[in-house]
Amino acid sequence: MDFSSWIGNSVTRQDTINKRMVDHFKDSLAPHCFAGQPVPPGLFWCLAPDVVAADQLGSDGHPKLGGFLPEIPYERRMWAGGWLEFYGQFAIGDEVQKTSRIDDITFKSGRSGNLCFVAIMHEFSVAERLILRERHDVVYREIVTPASPQPAPANEPAPAHRWHVDANPVMLFRYSALTFNGHRIHYDLP
Repeated sequence: MDFSSWIGNSVTRQDTINKRMVDHFKDSLAPHCFAGQPVPPGLFWCLAPDVVAADQLGSDGHPKLGGFLPEIPYERRMWAGGWLEFYGQFAIGDEVQKTSRIDDITFKSGRSGNLCFVAIMHEFSVAERLILRERHDVVYREIVTPASPQPAPANEPAPAHRWHVDANPVMLFRYSALTFNGHRIHYDLP
């Protein structure tokens, strides 16, 4: 399968940070927000979401493939990892431009079946000044019978920062609403 023509595909969206958005985020995730910062660092996940009409959603609750993302032939879609680089801070009132670009598409075969990894780069700017760069590594998997859980890899590098969140169903629902994330894995799909 060759999806190389999709590499470089991009979409740009705008959003404005307002006090209501910040208050809802802080109230939903308190006490996990960073004290003393007018706009919590994680708020960017609420900015410029991929919003489509309900009839344009796939069975998993995400937008159907074939728009920004290619029509990968595997049905299970999950966030596999990524990284963040902060170059500044957001402020209430900022008009944010989010540009998302497909950087790579790689097919692999593993113990759990065939996989496709899509690397997406998100850049958040205010007045043409880069504030944040985020890489999403998304994996698409075939639907297969679950295998036994594998042990965590040894010698994992320690993260620079660690933040433990004790999530509960209400918190996850509110966070999904804030980020406009309808992925059904958040509420009824394993």
